[in-house]
Amino acid sequence: MMIKYITIAILFIASLSLIKANVEFTLCPTCVDFISNDMGDLEKIISGGIATSCGAVCSLLPSNLEQGACNLLCDIVGIDEFIKVFNNIGEDADPVWICEELTVCPKNKKSDATLLAAEVSPTSGPHGTTFTIGVAYKVESTLGTGEVAVMVVDPTGSNGFGDAQLIVNTQPGQYSTSFSFAAKPSEDESFPAGVYQVELNVCEGACGTKHGIVLSSSTTNFTVTSGPSVTGQMTGSGSGSGSGSSSGSGAAFF
Repeated sequence: MMIKYITIAILFIASLSLIKANVEFTLCPTCVDFISNDMGDLEKIISGGIATSCGAVCSLLPSNLEQGACNLLCDIVGIDEFIKVFNNIGEDADPVWICEELTVCPKNKKSDATLLAAEVSPTSGPHGTTFTIGVAYKVESTLGTGEVAVMVVDPTGSNGFGDAQLIVNTQPGQYSTSFSFAAKPSEDESFPAGVYQVELNVCEGACGTKHGIVLSSSTTNFTVTSGPSVTGQMTGSGSGSGSGSSSGSGAAFF
């Protein structure tokens, strides 16, 4: 009888840990967004030597929303670990890695995924055309926290733009996602006529960072011809037959 009760207690504790992990992982996209926007402010506050408590650090952020997010994340790991994470950033400012260290984003260095298909529709169009880059991928082994990222290089080879979608706790299965943008000349991207090279990556961690691991890559292209301009911005959306969560960001130019 005692063994039975011990077994029940162990299962109960394990289930509580699983529930806690799942609840915390739902905070992962919020954490990545928060750190991306407020990392500089937090580093300055912590380096100022007044990090005596979560409240003391977070109260110095400019808005109530930022203070609330900061307190929530800091309370999960405690002020000592919170300070330790930010003191170890160095020049590798990687919000995904930081949120993994804060334990709200899962990580799995044994994750595996393969890009199945990548295409652009339409394959050619004048200035102002909205191009959609579609990608399908298969997760073989659960991704902790990763990204599906796209990089577009213009015909000159020296300018381009990109975007990425955060994917969290993505279970084995097949998924698809897309990125759309209007080819409107601007200060950031002049969109010269010609062939544009597209690279797509699925990564464990943030693509293109020290801590990120590229699991699979694929390339494609499209052509911009001369024509009228319309406004537009790169956006992304995704779906899949497995389980997990994803979020996207706006256009990023490099």
